[in-house]
Amino acid sequence: MNLRVNQRRVAQGLCSLALFAPPVALGTEAPAAALLGELPRGAVSWFEVGDVGAEVCRTHLFSPTAISARMPPGYRLATLSDKASTPAVAAIIRERPEISGYARGAFCFLESGVYTVNGRPLYPGRRGKVAFLWADMVPEPAAAKDERFRGDLRRVQLFWVYDNAGVDRKLAQSATPDALFGDIVMEKRGETWLVAIKGADSSLTAKVTPTTERKALVYPLPAFETLPLAQSADHFSVVTFAGHHDRRATGHWSATGDAPWARIFADGVSADGGSFIQDGWAARVGIYRYKQKP
Repeated sequence: MNLRVNQRRVAQGLCSLALFAPPVALGTEAPAAALLGELPRGAVSWFEVGDVGAEVCRTHLFSPTAISARMPPGYRLATLSDKASTPAVAAIIRERPEISGYARGAFCFLESGVYTVNGRPLYPGRRGKVAFLWADMVPEPAAAKDERFRGDLRRVQLFWVYDNAGVDRKLAQSATPDALFGDIVMEKRGETWLVAIKGADSSLTAKVTPTTERKALVYPLPAFETLPLAQSADHFSVVTFAGHHDRRATGHWSATGDAPWARIFADGVSADGGSFIQDGWAARVGIYRYKQKP
């Protein structure tokens, strides 16, 4: 099997799916935080993220068995087979039928100067680093709904990893009870980002280099998205965001060990060109309890 051919076809398939394609720029000359929308009332907690120096990501196909996160009731992970009618995806499945049930998502490293939980800094006196996994999902007819949903409803957050250095661990655990922790590295050398997570018995490293010029992305403002929360059937989040700037990139990613962030790379698939780097954005996140239990 020709790996180079596989990677090219996967890249074409990911592009046809517009997986995590960053939105495209409207009115971003103002400070990003000033362009955020107003969250619905009634949040049980809230987050602020801003002064984003870099968000380094890889679009990723992975086996759902690689993670232990429970999906919220009424939702399931989207897979390649859900897009089998798309010619490029159909070509991937014909060549590699064993990945037809793979989930589609993005794994990201984030470095920011503002990261607060309920107004308190998560990394007091320093810039913070986190890593996280998003995945596309499919809501079933019985999926819970709430009048406070805003924007798209197409992704789920599966886990977060907080950097050990300088983090207020109790605050992180109060906001994210299933939080993971590790030693996160984000270092820029010239135009290339070197990123890594190291745990007790696991490691993940990547070298990501941009291939396009930095550009502001255009989307209607205020922008919102609603995300159900894995591991928390009673809650969902609403995000308002603004100010994204984007560069397409190539990356070399590798991982070993049994941590969730390593397992998704064990048999995962990414293509040349499947990485990207964003910066300059801000976001505000509200966590809500469903008015009617799902």
